[in-house]
Amino acid sequence: MRKPSESYLKLKKATDKILSGAGLVILSPVFAGIAIAIKLEDGITAPVFFKQKRVGIHKSHFMLYKFRSMQTDTPHDTPTHLLTDPEQYLTGTGRWLRKTSLDELPQLLNIFQGDMALVGPRPALWNQYDLLEERDKYGANDVCPGLTGWAQIHGRDELEISEKARLDGYYVRHLNMFMDMRCILGTIRSVLKSEGVVEGGTGARHMQNCNKKKLLIVTNHSYMLYRFRKELIQRLMEDYEVVISTPFVGHEEDLQELGAHCIETEVDRRSVNPVTDLKLLRTYKKILKSEIRIW
Repeated sequence: MRKPSESYLKLKKATDKILSGAGLVILSPVFAGIAIAIKLEDGITAPVFFKQKRVGIHKSHFMLYKFRSMQTDTPHDTPTHLLTDPEQYLTGTGRWLRKTSLDELPQLLNIFQGDMALVGPRPALWNQYDLLEERDKYGANDVCPGLTGWAQIHGRDELEISEKARLDGYYVRHLNMFMDMRCILGTIRSVLKSEGVVEGGTGARHMQNCNKKKLLIVTNHSYMLYRFRKELIQRLMEDYEVVISTPFVGHEEDLQELGAHCIETEVDRRSVNPVTDLKLLRTYKKILKSEIRIW
């Protein structure tokens, strides 16, 4: 697995500290306004901030700060998507804060303290073992968690856990200044459109896909498929859940980024070989049975 540049990580950390410090000063009137709104709705003794134990770099723990958007009797360490009805816990101010993502602003303090970065995988709850385990596969627990990230701009709350972890891994493999800028610009667009904000929404996109028919694409070259059929796949994704069976020879990550589910399949057909062909047919039959479920 390709590791991020040490020089860029140092630059990133210094930049994060400067920008978060400046943000805390410049946005202090916004902080004050939100605090007043929370107090006016819930009373003078109501807490303004919400603190929760989260997982940082190398699975260390830290206290994450948010503006409180839920009632004080909400289960504290339960992920929102596991609450029976998340909407019933939201306050009036909190609903607006979440829609605009302003509830995340206090994490500028986490960034200034060095527990978080502006861009990185979103910090998991200490008890989200399934997400942490999936991220281990991609090295996503070994970078500083962020205020926003690659998964945030590709579905956010709508993503199921395996997909979120895969996107976090994609970010780690491509971590550089260009990638971080893409995440920041994508975040601005997502916040303005309120994209991917679903209360209790881990997996909402998966539920949408469950209502789509599956389409299997069989190819012997992932690189050529992406280079010459990218637009076709994007159009197919509008109506189908696309599954691609292919040897991984390039651009498979880009195909997955489009939203396709890629299955690595060895194709060795340099000459006519009945034994190899039968083996390949059996492989395709298994894929059809497990993915398309028509046999």
